[in-house]
Amino acid sequence: MRKFMFIVMSIVGAVVLFNDVVLAMDLQSGQYDNENKGIYLGTQLGYANLNYDDGMLTGDPNISSVGSVDKTGAALRLFFGYQFNQYIATELGVVALPKVKFNDITYNGISGISESFNQTIVDLVAKGILPLKYNFSLYGKAGVASVLRDDVEVSAGGTTTKANNSDTKTVPVLGAGVSYNFTQHVAADLSYMRYFGSGDLKPVDLGLLGISYLF
Repeated sequence: MRKFMFIVMSIVGAVVLFNDVVLAMDLQSGQYDNENKGIYLGTQLGYANLNYDDGMLTGDPNISSVGSVDKTGAALRLFFGYQFNQYIATELGVVALPKVKFNDITYNGISGISESFNQTIVDLVAKGILPLKYNFSLYGKAGVASVLRDDVEVSAGGTTTKANNSDTKTVPVLGAGVSYNFTQHVAADLSYMRYFGSGDLKPVDLGLLGISYLF
């Protein structure tokens, strides 16, 4: 947790420093516009791939096979941010992911077993924005994320038990997208985000379509 907070504070400090430099340049050129700054809120819906495969379990000598792995599905990201100017913002997001499920596991000759778990992501990113013509803009994101995996649920013979093996890892995150401003306050965006893996937590890929409101 201390390492995560150190990384978070380092990113925030870098964002603030870069913002001061950009702000000074804008003031000198007379291009700074207060309408490009403020708090914003938004939501994104899309498709997630959690990139798990049967290799996560078949390394166990007691497990001879895994029928299939459910690792994709709908994802939801809610975010809160602050836009310093037309070039840079910082953003805090929470991502709800589809459940991962390993189906028809054969353990010591016994089949029909399944294992499943949920993952949630909390991310903090710096956002660089490149304004284009016709209300479009491109953007890139970079930061850190905390990936939280719940206890694994094991189902066999109609009985479900939970294993006490939840896990949390801090990983880097990168993203890129394009946005369109309908008004000075309302924008839609299409983006891709990659949360890198760590240990037995696999990388997460997100394709998202979202809408946001700048106050």
